Amino acid sequence: MLRYYVPAHNIGASRRTVEHMPVKPCDTPVIRERQRLSGSIITEAGSDMTENRTGKAKEAPRHGDARSAGNALLLAYPALTGKNLLDRILESESPEKLVEDFAFGDFFWLVKKIGADDSLPLLSLATDDQWQHLLDMEIWDRDHLDEEKAMAWLKRLYEADRQRTVRWLLSEGYVFAGFCLKKYIDVLVREEDEETPEIPEDYFTHDGVIYIGVSNEALRPFIEEMTKLMAGEHPGRYMAILQALPTIIPTETEEELYRLRSTRVAEQGFLPFEEALEIFSPLDEQALAAGREEKAAPFDLDEDESKALIPFLPLYQAEKGSLFEKGLSTVRDPAVMDRIRLEFAGICNTMIAAQGLSIEDSGHLVKTCREAAGYLNLAMERLCEDDPARAGRMMVANPLLAIYRVGFGYALKLRWRAEQWRKKSWFEKSGLTPGFWGDDQGGVLAALLLKKPMFFQGLESEEPTKSFAHAAELEEAEKVFEGLVVLDRLFSRLSEVAPLEEALFLEEDLTYLMLLFDFWSRRLLDLKASFSGISMDEARRLFRLLRRGEERQPYRMTGFSESFVNDFMAYAGDMEGARLLRTTLSSLWEDFRREYESVEIGDLDRVVSRFFLIFSPETTRTI
Repeated sequence: MLRYYVPAHNIGASRRTVEHMPVKPCDTPVIRERQRLSGSIITEAGSDMTENRTGKAKEAPRHGDARSAGNALLLAYPALTGKNLLDRILESESPEKLVEDFAFGDFFWLVKKIGADDSLPLLSLATDDQWQHLLDMEIWDRDHLDEEKAMAWLKRLYEADRQRTVRWLLSEGYVFAGFCLKKYIDVLVREEDEETPEIPEDYFTHDGVIYIGVSNEALRPFIEEMTKLMAGEHPGRYMAILQALPTIIPTETEEELYRLRSTRVAEQGFLPFEEALEIFSPLDEQALAAGREEKAAPFDLDEDESKALIPFLPLYQAEKGSLFEKGLSTVRDPAVMDRIRLEFAGICNTMIAAQGLSIEDSGHLVKTCREAAGYLNLAMERLCEDDPARAGRMMVANPLLAIYRVGFGYALKLRWRAEQWRKKSWFEKSGLTPGFWGDDQGGVLAALLLKKPMFFQGLESEEPTKSFAHAAELEEAEKVFEGLVVLDRLFSRLSEVAPLEEALFLEEDLTYLMLLFDFWSRRLLDLKASFSGISMDEARRLFRLLRRGEERQPYRMTGFSESFVNDFMAYAGDMEGARLLRTTLSSLWEDFRREYESVEIGDLDRVVSRFFLIFSPETTRTI
């Protein structure tokens, strides 16, 4: 939608002018070198027009008090609201120095908790590099630059510091400015002393030469005010940017901006999607024990690099009291702790990149950090025998990523077992889903079979599934899975005697418990061996038999536990896992006994049974 009104005989001159505009700075040697050195949209420009906030921060002496105040603020981060955080920053002794001292990652966390539109006072105190990191995190969707988000953040930066934003747009930020403005404005150029078609009434001009039309009325006041300041700050550069808009090739410009962005964020672990996926490749624990994995590299950053790259907040999200946290407390070397903080933040950022997560608020960041800490803790619980000192030595001797991959590998290997079994299982071949195994056991199986295996906490939990974080969780899931394996083998044997009929699949909420207890109940009642369920009268007759000799609650149904287990073990024969099957069947009988020990026979019709497929009197028996 970019149009130029130019007299016909002057087209050549006008074209020559446009062709010499710095439209694609990445394609000119001077700008290529500048971008190579800075790698930044917003950068310490070296221009006489740019107030170099980043440079000033580097030249200023360190303020130990500001750094201490910053750490104290970050320690209180979980307990403070966004407003509380902002108030404490603004009320500090040196707000500007306090904000400048925040690592890029911590600054981003602060903005996410305070809120984008409420963070303007914070943005006004931030360095150019902190601005850059914020844009890198907020305006990209994988390899696509979202123009609407970019314009929204440009507007926020402008409102936070108008003069600095305009100076940036006229210097190092002009590629970014051109890319964003191209979508929203039309530009008409009036040539001097030449007849020019009528300019539309809704176009505005700041210099009588360039007329701007805005396609988005909501953005018109902002664009008009911002371009007015640009024209007043440096008319020549303002004209160059707008006249160059028609020659911008959006796909090429976006590709170059993405390349630069990828280089910057890779330092903090935000790798390209394909590379980031490697974090989920398992590593055998022997690689740590035998020292075959690459050892932790020496860590040496200067003070400014340390300030910028090593965030405080991610590591602080680890579960309190976990072996991972206890192990950290045994690490005394500050340089090693800096290395651990940097590596941990890198793991979290790589997880975000690999999962394509959209970071909507600080809660997403906290959840990712806790997940990363959980896999580290899982590896340490399996390998360090609840010994914090040993866990600390493991972190000193090995890259944190290697330990993470070992921990994640434990969960992934259990998933592989579950997936391989599922493909060959009786329940899968019968067309049944994990729900057949009930809410609890079926939930465990379904969570294990997810692309990224999860631990099932129960439907009553606020979050039914979570990432594995403890050896006990992995052992619990493995125990449930192995119990399902032997039950599935038993059903395979039983189905040879009594095949499942199609009508059963029409039953809502059909579970293995119903089939198992129906089969056994029909045997006890001398009915035909099948999974077809029982009537209410048959259920009452069953419970009279089970409670023979018992006159009051709780009904123990003594002696029938052995009958239940032994009857099914007879079908199992020499089946692999027979001992586990016996234990599993005993546990199921105890669940059944506890559920019915206080239910009177006259009240059976009022109980919603998990254990029986009971047909009402009016139901036609088709099985």
